[in-house]
Amino acid sequence: MGVLLWDKSNTLRLSLDRGDLWDERPSPKHVAVRDRFNWATMRELVAGDRMPEFDEIFDSNYDYGGPSTKLPAGRVEIRLAPGQVVDAFELNLAEAEGIARLAGDETRRLPLQLEHPRPSHGPSPDRGQ
Repeated sequence: MGVLLWDKSNTLRLSLDRGDLWDERPSPKHVAVRDRFNWATMRELVAGDRMPEFDEIFDSNYDYGGPSTKLPAGRVEIRLAPGQVVDAFELNLAEAEGIARLAGDETRRLPLQLEHPRPSHGPSPDRGQ
């Protein structure tokens, strides 16, 4: 699980993500050449030194041109009191802590930590064991 802190306003936003949530839809260019996206075509194009055609086919899925393929798992918004505005963010790696600093007050900070339960490798009622 990951967290992105953002938005320099009086609303602090935390975007949550997981490493296993991806939009795996192929690009429109890849769909157009999908029938030629195979080992036989690759060998034929390399043997014939037809590299522009090779690149058109085998780079097609990387030329997406759309939004990010990493999908957020959710978002949390924390509205601050009127007059309080986030001015800067910090990351304390040693404590696994994100820090939002408030404008106009160097001493005020909002420490944020995401706690994730450790997976259990033993019997679990949730898994029917």
